[in-house]
Amino acid sequence: MNTCWRSAAATGSTEGSTTRPYGRCSTSCPRSSRTPRDVVGGDIRTFAASRARARRPLSYRLPRMAAMVSFVLGVALLLGHLLRWSAVLPIPPSRVAFYAAIAAVTVVWELRRGSLGGRKGWLVALVVGLPVLVITDRLAGDEPLLDLPLWGTLLLLLPGLPYAVADARARKAASTVR
Repeated sequence: MNTCWRSAAATGSTEGSTTRPYGRCSTSCPRSSRTPRDVVGGDIRTFAASRARARRPLSYRLPRMAAMVSFVLGVALLLGHLLRWSAVLPIPPSRVAFYAAIAAVTVVWELRRGSLGGRKGWLVALVVGLPVLVITDRLAGDEPLLDLPLWGTLLLLLPGLPYAVADARARKAASTVR
């Protein structure tokens, strides 16, 4: 009889269905060869901090997430200012829809699955954002909704700046420990 509910589910066996989900893994289970160091990693404090952040209630995670979305949007708009070399950036409806679609998918993903990461972020931009951008551009045209001044872009950066600095410092401290 299987003693691991995961190996029973993977093989389609009904034997393990009566066992507890927190039972000891059998040798056929892929989790049986994992050691505590494989799960936790080299730095126990970093693991504990990341687990505590992930287990925080939504009411505590939501302000950080909103601030980081604002920060990322501000960085993207700041790049638009720099590329146009202009103090005023016209914002068409397609760009608003593009950023709204990416932000919505990113927030939902992070609430359900954790961090999106770099490659998955670009994938979301291509799979979700680009079609929304093209459809909105075709339907609404490219007439600007508003002209965003540079100071408005900088205001979008402010809420997420402390979180971005704290994350950068934490990454730097983690890299010097190893």
